[in-house]
Amino acid sequence: MHTENKEQKLFTKAFLMVCIMSLFLRIAIQMQATSMPLYMQYLGSSMSNAGLSTTLSMFAAFLVRPFTGIILDRYGRKWLLIIGMLLFCAVTFGYTMTTTVLMLLTLRTIGGIASAIYTTASGTMASDIIPEAEMGRGIGLFSLAIPIAQAFSPTIALAFIGNDNNFNLVFMANIVIVIIAIVLTVGMGYKEPDTIGKKEIEVQGKSSKQNVFSNMFEKGALPAAMPYIFIVFGSAGLGVFLPTYAKSLGIENIGIFYTVQAVVILTVRLLSGKVTSRVGYAPPLVVSFVVLTLSMVALGFATKLWEFLAIAAFIGIGNGLSQPLLNAAAIINSDKFRRGSANATFFAAFDIGFGSGAYIMGLFADALGIPGMFFVGAGFTVLSIPVYFAMLHKHVRHLR
Repeated sequence: MHTENKEQKLFTKAFLMVCIMSLFLRIAIQMQATSMPLYMQYLGSSMSNAGLSTTLSMFAAFLVRPFTGIILDRYGRKWLLIIGMLLFCAVTFGYTMTTTVLMLLTLRTIGGIASAIYTTASGTMASDIIPEAEMGRGIGLFSLAIPIAQAFSPTIALAFIGNDNNFNLVFMANIVIVIIAIVLTVGMGYKEPDTIGKKEIEVQGKSSKQNVFSNMFEKGALPAAMPYIFIVFGSAGLGVFLPTYAKSLGIENIGIFYTVQAVVILTVRLLSGKVTSRVGYAPPLVVSFVVLTLSMVALGFATKLWEFLAIAAFIGIGNGLSQPLLNAAAIINSDKFRRGSANATFFAAFDIGFGSGAYIMGLFADALGIPGMFFVGAGFTVLSIPVYFAMLHKHVRHLR
């Protein structure tokens, strides 16, 4: 059942079910994200084109995301989430029949549409269930699906691919896992909130089409979304090219990198609720931006597995603090009737940052090598600090 925020109870059946569903979905997504750059290169693509596939996916997600938010606010969450997951399955099945880079780029673009739908819908469902007083902690726990999936999904994907390039095995496993997520969604007993469709978009003196356009993004979420763009842009190269770089260094078990990062993120998010209740949102956010910037610099010098694992721990600290606190700030600073649009706005920052960053960092990787690309990424990541103070600090300094 849907739990109203006034009960101020976080650990309900609905919350646990939406977290489990999200975990299955994220496992499939992460397995595919790990496999795709390798699959692109298997089909004869360059590193920049491998990044381009991600860029096209994210660009499509960015275009669809605002309309997804509007639909979620007006017509509900659950049915749209299921549609997004079914589209993911259809696109993934298409990968098994792909023989050219052009075909793969086309499917990746359609996959971006699916991504916009299921990530925005699932995040909005979670924010419906979480009491507002527990939003930071609740979003942090819900978002644990991402690092937990990162902990072992890349290792599983790489094991499936093996030396025989069994990419289809990964894709079929993705489909099975997402079907399980669909079954969980159908059976979770989620009840749509009473706010659905209750507040129509109102802009005086404009037509209904203009109203929709002007309200596609939730302005209350923008201050949190802007620093997130720079964080994601700066680290996009890490997300796309780390397995390729590790192989070039002769490191075969780089999947442990994701495991270490996930364990640290899990630990940080379990403890961050107590930290933010004492010091607020602002200090942990600034610390996370600094740690992420220094971690990107360190990646440019790393050549051994233990060095990558140490950096993974620091990246875990940075991501463990920044993403849930920024997401929670985006929701808290937005109208409760516009939570779908607030989540869409925040996730659009990821689309912009990772989508453009994946391609641009691929160009830097081709031109400077992957270590040089990491240094460039650090330069973009550090920009999150002045953007935070210019746009968000005044909104979160009072939050606990």
